[in-house]
This record gives sequence, structure tokens and C-alpha cells, in this order.
Amino acid sequence: MKIHLTILFFIVSKLSISQCDIIFIKGRVIDTSLNQNFYNMMLINKTSNKGIFGKPDGFFEASINPKDTLIISISGYEKILFYSTDLNKCSYDLEYILKPKTKKLKTIIIEPLKSIQQIKEERQNLSLKENKKMVEGIATIQSPITALYERFSQKAKTEKKINELKYKDSKNKILKDLLSIYVIYEIIELNENEFSQFINFLNIDDTVLKNMNDIELSMMIKDKFEHFKIFKQKK
Repeated sequence: MKIHLTILFFIVSKLSISQCDIIFIKGRVIDTSLNQNFYNMMLINKTSNKGIFGKPDGFFEASINPKDTLIISISGYEKILFYSTDLNKCSYDLEYILKPKTKKLKTIIIEPLKSIQQIKEERQNLSLKENKKMVEGIATIQSPITALYERFSQKAKTEKKINELKYKDSKNKILKDLLSIYVIYEIIELNENEFSQFINFLNIDDTVLKNMNDIELSMMIKDKFEHFKIFKQKK
């Protein structure tokens, strides 16, 4: 019995000594279909949620715990997952052939972009059309009740509401055209579904939209976009 216990203790001890406390990893990623000399790469330890950058030439080094999962993320390519399957192997020398990300594109209608100057003229001419049909002149003096009725009647309120909605729609169209140009020139990054959200988030004052010059407006919208990204992350 004592001999069996001694043998068991020796086996367990040997296993515990040979098991690695830290696993060292080095390697490279490569795109064989493209002569790529710059890789925007980050290595993220999914277990600890910490990350480090790889080298621009595709080489990388990292150290993880035996049960950790490592995500190798390269801009424009599919993610790579690494985890150790051999607890007794303390170092790895790896090479990964990259797979470019494939995107399924939706059918879109391409319309010509307006110029900055065209948009500037549109935002400067933006105005709310009000219903100016009022009782004027002597009729106003003789019949103030009629004048008040025309001003505050349900029909007048409805027309005012319609004009306000048309104005808002025109304003949003101008902003969307402007933001589309900013996306093209990489001032901001928005996908098609985020335009309306960002326009609502901007809540831009009419006077500012009409009177700011192009540089001031682009800088203000760029600053607002940084806050928008933080807002999106918190949701």
C-alpha cells in the first residue's frame, strides 16, 4: 500500500512540475494573396480582457495563462482564436494565413453627392414657411375676435404643424447630405442606420447651421461625433 501511494505521489508531483504557469507565444500573420507590408493588429486576452498591439510587419509576441483564450484581431481580416490544448507545452511558434473579411452588400441606389458649396447655400436659405394669412387693415381693428380665430383655429394650427414638419425634413436632408460628405472624407464614421440617430443626437441649432462657416461646422460636428461614439457604447 505504501509503495502504491509513493508511486501515485511521484506521478502527481511530476505532472504538477511539468505543467506551465505561463505560456509564451510568438508568431506572425501573413496574407498570401496580397503583398501586404502593414497589419493593424491587436492581441486581446479574452479571459483578462487586456490587449497589446502586434508589430506592423505581422509579427507578434504574447504571454498568457494556460487556460486563457487569445484573440488575434487584424483590421480587414477574420479574427483568429488561440488557446493551449497541451498544458505541458510552455511555448508556441505560430504562423497564420489570413482570411480577408467578406461583406454581404445590400442593394443601394447611388445618387450624386452635392458639393459643400451647394449644401452651404441650402443651409443658409433654410427657412420656416409660416401661414401669414391674417385679417389685415381695418378688418383687424373692427373684428379682433375674427383675427384671433384665424390665428389660433384648428386649421391654422394644422398648417403650422405641417410647415414645421416640412422644415424639419428639409433640415435633416441638408444635414444628411453634409454628413455623407464627411463620411467620404473620413471626418466621421457612420453606417446607413446611424445617420438619423446622429442627426437627432446633434440637435443642432438653426442659427448655427445657417451661419457657421464650413470649417467651424465640420470641427463642431467632429467633436459631437466623439461624444456620440461614447453614447453608443453605453447603450
